[in-house]
Amino acid sequence: MPSWNSRGERECRQRLEALKGRLYRSSLTVAHPCLRIRDENLEIARANIKKHDWAKKFYDNMVALADHYADRTVAWIETMIPALTPLHIYGTFCPVCEGDNTWAMIWDHRDPEKLTCCHCGVVMTDQKFPEEGRLELPRSGQTLTYYLHPGEKGDPEFATGRHAFVWAGRKVHTSFLGAIRQKKTHHMPGVARALAILYRMTGQDRYARAAATILKRFAQVYPNYVFHDYWNTFMDCDPLYACELMARDRDVGRYEVNACPDQQARSGMKSGKLIQTFWGCGRMSSGGVQAEARHLMDLTEALDLLWDAKGRDGSPFLTKRERETVIRDLLAEGLFTFTHWEGINNKVAGCRVGEVALGRFLGAPGYVHRGVEGFEPYLRGFFNFDGSTNEGSGYYSYAVSNVHLLPEVARGYTDPPSYRKKDRFKDLDLYDPDGIYRTVLRARPLMTLPDGRVPHTADAHEGHPGWPGPAWLHNIGAVRLGREFVPFVNFSSGDDFAFFNRPAVMKGTDPPPVRDLFFPGWLQAVFNTGYQRTFQEDLTGTATFLMNFYEPDGHDHPDALNIAMFADGVEVLSDLGYIGDHPLNASIRSTLKHNLVVLDEKEQLPRGQRPPGAVRLIAASPRVKVIEADCRAYAEAEVYRRCCFMVHRGAGPAYLVDLFRAKGGKVHDYAIHGEGKLTALPAFTEGKPIPLSKRRGTMGRDIEKLRVGKPVGRQVAHGAALPPTTSHLPSTWTVAWTDEGATMRVHFVSPVSEVIVGEGPGQRNHSEIGARHDYLFARNRDRGQGNGFVTVIDHYRETPDITGVQAIALPDGAGGPVALRVFRRAGEDTILHSPDPSERVFGRMTFAGRAAVHSREQDGRLSLFLAESSRFTALNLSVTLQRPVIEGTITASDGSGFETDARIPDAAALIGSFVEVEDPEQGCWTAYAIQSVRGRRVEVDLFPFNAGTRFRIPSVFSLEQESGDALRVRTTAPAEVTLRTDRFSQAVYERDGKETRAAQTRVDNGNLIIQVDPRILKSNDLLFRLK
Repeated sequence: MPSWNSRGERECRQRLEALKGRLYRSSLTVAHPCLRIRDENLEIARANIKKHDWAKKFYDNMVALADHYADRTVAWIETMIPALTPLHIYGTFCPVCEGDNTWAMIWDHRDPEKLTCCHCGVVMTDQKFPEEGRLELPRSGQTLTYYLHPGEKGDPEFATGRHAFVWAGRKVHTSFLGAIRQKKTHHMPGVARALAILYRMTGQDRYARAAATILKRFAQVYPNYVFHDYWNTFMDCDPLYACELMARDRDVGRYEVNACPDQQARSGMKSGKLIQTFWGCGRMSSGGVQAEARHLMDLTEALDLLWDAKGRDGSPFLTKRERETVIRDLLAEGLFTFTHWEGINNKVAGCRVGEVALGRFLGAPGYVHRGVEGFEPYLRGFFNFDGSTNEGSGYYSYAVSNVHLLPEVARGYTDPPSYRKKDRFKDLDLYDPDGIYRTVLRARPLMTLPDGRVPHTADAHEGHPGWPGPAWLHNIGAVRLGREFVPFVNFSSGDDFAFFNRPAVMKGTDPPPVRDLFFPGWLQAVFNTGYQRTFQEDLTGTATFLMNFYEPDGHDHPDALNIAMFADGVEVLSDLGYIGDHPLNASIRSTLKHNLVVLDEKEQLPRGQRPPGAVRLIAASPRVKVIEADCRAYAEAEVYRRCCFMVHRGAGPAYLVDLFRAKGGKVHDYAIHGEGKLTALPAFTEGKPIPLSKRRGTMGRDIEKLRVGKPVGRQVAHGAALPPTTSHLPSTWTVAWTDEGATMRVHFVSPVSEVIVGEGPGQRNHSEIGARHDYLFARNRDRGQGNGFVTVIDHYRETPDITGVQAIALPDGAGGPVALRVFRRAGEDTILHSPDPSERVFGRMTFAGRAAVHSREQDGRLSLFLAESSRFTALNLSVTLQRPVIEGTITASDGSGFETDARIPDAAALIGSFVEVEDPEQGCWTAYAIQSVRGRRVEVDLFPFNAGTRFRIPSVFSLEQESGDALRVRTTAPAEVTLRTDRFSQAVYERDGKETRAAQTRVDNGNLIIQVDPRILKSNDLLFRLK
């Protein structure tokens, strides 16, 4: 029996027991059920069962779960809700393979005393692995047991934990029995809820009796569950007193008990020694007190549905005394456990949800208001203004999952008459169609890639093509916020929310269009090519490119200007992502494990020191996209800037042209890796391999087995221009990775003094123990001018479309223009880039601007892409733009856009283009897609406008020669197109095969000159027909 009898404990318990009494009495004034499941929800569920197979299956699964418990004895159910404090599943290591089973262990409620290793399949609860370690909690009267592996048995210094397992940097002991207790106590609240729902749907008493038994058992044992963390630290005192000490950060260390008290670690609490904060503590759960709130909410909903229900014999399933005990010793006890946690992080919102749910159930408006008042500050504090989070797509999902039930449990709430404050709620609805929560929910569909995946930037798990999740988010959006979410709903399946809330008659709509995106708060670019529609099954020829430069926060990675890419549905340019609280995660997040330039083999600046990156150029056409950005990722970096072209020409998916400029530090390594091992070692393009020799040491902490070579073929000096011949092609060298039948090949075009290949961790989930990847580093030293790395990255399955790459001009250190020619089987492309718009000559081409891609097919057809440019001239084609950019000052702004200091010309042609904005609140240049322009007003698309002082709209021009006499032209600025021709003398506008009007043309010395008005060419289905 507990001996929690200190003065502080007695005062705390006496005060809170009195409050429990008041809460019980106020709960009697509430009309139950009052939470998420009411009569109208049950009617929707019945309609779904009648109409949809998925709903029948959902219901059948609920019945199967409930039937497993409905006729069990009270004694058997008590074994599923143990009296001894549940421990934690974190840091559960297999006694045989010693693999970490955190969140991955195999447990089945139908065989509840068995725990199986997810790695080797051994039954960890076998008697071969007895729990011989003991931890006494003398004040709480509990003895906890742990498994001792052979290295710990008989160790006289056992308490130091020197031979214990290490999880998340801490010495921990594994308890298989304790993990089972947590599995049970996490499982049974959902069982109680399912039983209560089925009683309301079927009227069968056996479901209600079993649910009542579970509630009574939890009320019996929960008060004795001690407060503990996931590092084996326990507060050996009254758990409610422990919560108050934690909230005040006072005397915490006085009550701490840990099996490894002498380890070199400390608490996140100033008054503690080893214990984690509320972040990793709880009573029935130790993953954070927000999880406590979630399980208690299920139990509350079960009682909400049973409330005063009676069986066929007229007797209540819960007597008034039993109901009072459940409310006092379970629900109110739990409320007092989690309500103390405040702050902004990816977990804490679950506590606000619990306050609203239990406050509403208990008739306690103060708790409802506390939860609701924390809703919007949480959304604005954790999420970016565009709805994303710098912690990545994985923790976006986790954070929004912790808050998403709050609007549901609050929906329709009205304060009781006794609440007389001015902030009174009436028929509450937090689903504001113009509010921040809609923005947050909408961010998920927007970050969904066309194949159903999401970017796994930062701590995010590897995804796979398929229907996008999470289902509950898209269902909530469709039902509560509008049809923009409907295309993402899979109407052939459903979840708990859909079962009870999605009307059976609701139908799907066509998939959303595929478009290029830039998240202005997340600073994440997403470019797509080759897709016919979103969620298409055949991904042949498709490609998606990602680049990020967010300001680090929380689960970030030190990876500013990192790039990743998918081609043909395969992740070819890899980002390892996240494997949870695993020792390798520190390795995976390293700068050296990303695709970028590493300075002096060091990590980029950490959060708090690294600012966000800045957009320097962004423009897109259907076949060519370009983005350029820079970032002060290293303190010593004077230049750290990357420009990527995504070019979709010819057969197969798009290829990349990557230009990375760096200056500062001593050594620059262009780091890149694909999935798995190199399938083609470094070799010159004519096939001659680059000799590699072994080198001792590592790159970073754990890239080992180093092999080093010097690509000393016919290299090109910095800043040199080459004649347009193929004799210099051997100066480039290539490497390749192949995964799932798709090969990623990297052509190194710029000079490199050394190439380093090493092997490092490649594990991406708990089942890939020992997976290894090959990492490549192309090295140059910085001798004062910096370096410019130029590569071409292509992808293919059988036969590559690119046959060669030729440099025309290479950077002069970190500065100067870049020009190169890419040879394809059916044509060739010339890519030009300049840091400034000065006019330059590259062989037979003249270019004044920032970015250009000129293509010529074997059949003679031409195409051209220009971004922020004023002039381009080639042999048979010349283009002059009236202006390279529109720029000015932002004089006023709101959430939908901004006002400028001057009228913006050619407004209609700018729709869909990107506007670059200097955002003083973020401290960087960001970008938005333009929705509309009227006079001086710019409305932005997809995301709310944040703030701005200046803006730039780069002019974008694209020309596609579809046949010998047909040109499809798009431009955001007035242009003059000159064609060298003796066949044509005029041009007309044509739509759907019909002439609409004559174009303004003239002939001069064998040239056909066409004046292009962007206001006329705003539509994609309009082209020039030459005559």
